[in-house]
Amino acid sequence: MAVQDRHLMNHAESWNAQGAADMPAGHSAFSHRWLSDFTYGLLNPLRLEREEWEDLPITRLAPPELKVQAEFMPLLLSFNDLTAPQRAILLGRIEAREQQGNSYLCGLLSSDAEKSVLSAHLSRLLVMTRQDNGQRYLLRYYDPRVMRHLQWLLTDKQRVEFCGPISVWSWPASSGWITGRRLARYSPGQRLVLHPHQWATLERLALTNRALTELEILAPDLSQNDALFQRLDAALLQASTELALTDSEDWLFCAIQSVRFHPQIHHHPQLLERLGQAATKMGSYAAACADLDDSAWLSMAEELNSRMPTA
Repeated sequence: MAVQDRHLMNHAESWNAQGAADMPAGHSAFSHRWLSDFTYGLLNPLRLEREEWEDLPITRLAPPELKVQAEFMPLLLSFNDLTAPQRAILLGRIEAREQQGNSYLCGLLSSDAEKSVLSAHLSRLLVMTRQDNGQRYLLRYYDPRVMRHLQWLLTDKQRVEFCGPISVWSWPASSGWITGRRLARYSPGQRLVLHPHQWATLERLALTNRALTELEILAPDLSQNDALFQRLDAALLQASTELALTDSEDWLFCAIQSVRFHPQIHHHPQLLERLGQAATKMGSYAAACADLDDSAWLSMAEELNSRMPTA
């Protein structure tokens, strides 16, 4: 069975995700000592030129199921295996990418495990199997846009299973690097298994990330954090179920407007009428709302707020 290329995914007793002062703080301030603080780096070969990594001590991460696609899979770079000249070359490449506004590394890892054990865990983690239908999916943990969701999506137990032999995992974000620490003991036999509702969220992840990209332009002052991610996911679910919309573009439109103006904005009488028109004519809800500007949306939001009872 082929592995579906989906945009998936996010310790004494839990996982602690934070942006710590002594950990990576941003793309433009990469510290040379991080090559000593961490033991491995993750690279995405699709975002780098081959000559940027082929002369370094890398291990390609790819399970048997992805043998044919191995050249597209992430690379594990061992910092401890770097020679002094290679270390200088690596730092130069990191700085060059940062000057372009990009990150050379898509992850920083700390692990005491043998490289073979770590690479086996990371390779296995790339392919996730749904328990309900047996379908297999690619988990792009080497994509920071996926990693940012795993910390709120996974349970404490699942985060331990996800990290495996990795004690500290950092990944780049628009506001700097985020650091997750595995605080619970990991047993080698543990395997990450997702619940049905988590699979549903992962299926919506591409739309969630598209919404976040649009919100960076439409609402630049809106903090992009776990709370916002969950609000968007809930709004996407509402659009496909409660509002009975069938077009994913309409789901995206609904989610963005819900976050920008009001959680129940689409229940305003004016919009309920347009929802009905879209359903009757099998047309686009977004197109049916094309004549509404921001002031109209704000006015409807104010009307909804005025109807809410106050204590």
